[in-house]
Amino acid sequence: MRASLALSCCAILAACAVPPAAQDASGPTTSQDAPALSAAAAPAGPQAPSVQGTYAIATGKGGTRLAVSQDGRLIFVADHAANTVSVIDARRRRAVATIRGGGEMDRSADGGGRGVWDVAPSSNGRLIYVSAMRDRLVSIVDLSTRRMIGQIRVGTLPSDMLLNRNDRRLYVIDAAENALRVVDTARRHVIGSPVPLGASVTAPGAAPQPAATRVRSAGLGLSPDGRRLYATDRAGGALVVIDPDKRAVLARVPVGPNPVSIVVARDTGAVYVLDDAGVVAVDTNAEPANVRRVLQCPAGALNALADGRDGRYLLAVASQSNRVFVIDRHSGRIGGQAATGARPRDARASGGTVYTVDGDAASVSAIPGPPDATRAWPAADDALGCRPA
Repeated sequence: MRASLALSCCAILAACAVPPAAQDASGPTTSQDAPALSAAAAPAGPQAPSVQGTYAIATGKGGTRLAVSQDGRLIFVADHAANTVSVIDARRRRAVATIRGGGEMDRSADGGGRGVWDVAPSSNGRLIYVSAMRDRLVSIVDLSTRRMIGQIRVGTLPSDMLLNRNDRRLYVIDAAENALRVVDTARRHVIGSPVPLGASVTAPGAAPQPAATRVRSAGLGLSPDGRRLYATDRAGGALVVIDPDKRAVLARVPVGPNPVSIVVARDTGAVYVLDDAGVVAVDTNAEPANVRRVLQCPAGALNALADGRDGRYLLAVASQSNRVFVIDRHSGRIGGQAATGARPRDARASGGTVYTVDGDAASVSAIPGPPDATRAWPAADDALGCRPA
């Protein structure tokens, strides 16, 4: 089982693997003099129009997740293949530092994944938390010095992360165990037992799962009042509702196959989930929870979902066609599209710009937007076969 786990991790990396960055004995290092990129439009995918003013910002090849500091000044890009985090100055549109993932790479056969997967910035802008799959840990980096100041051992395959409102708790998906780990950030240790999201995919006797769901990450979201935590059970096709204080599962809501991303509306608390069939809206306040499909898509057409502007609309990433779409969260109508770099994997909106991490292009696309009444993105004529449900 351990051998198969390692093999499945390799399959995940096939599309973006490059030789990992060399590690030195002193731990994380930074590169302060990354060159600025000219104001060139990001490469367009098939029939994908570029938005005028789009920039491509050089990072590493193998980017998986990105995050934006609360003040919008810094963009953080997790690079799974190079085991690094790129720090981008949003105003200058250039990478200003490259932070190593931390720790010596554990290259044992049962080590799980390889390198950094996600990055979570603290609300005060002082720290970032970096999950490293193979190292089985979360590193803590001081942004003033861009040096690692601590490490927390977290499960078997720590992947996606989410900080709560006061930064006291860090929620971490253990992709190998299909479970949630809760970290006390002040004491820097894991609290209690893992919260199961579904059947463990590595436990003895577990039913065989496709590689795509066996060691992949899961979506995370928090209700506006912080009293409910949401996570996806990809193998089980469900949204899991969790009491974060009691670390207990409150409900499992069937959604669709292979749910991967979550966006929580800040005004209504509705939960939007991206699965292989499109997007569903879940009202967890109803009893039982009300599930309504908003957008119907061919299997696997969309790959990631993000908040557009305070939850007023959604951003959906399409890796196969190098595009990002705008979706009206109520009607499911696709309101526009923009070209990205090759193989976008994640998106964020901040300060009038939409950012996508483009793994195969080794860059981040900075796209003018989000669209509003005075500035629209080009129409999405084909929309990959997606339509309002």
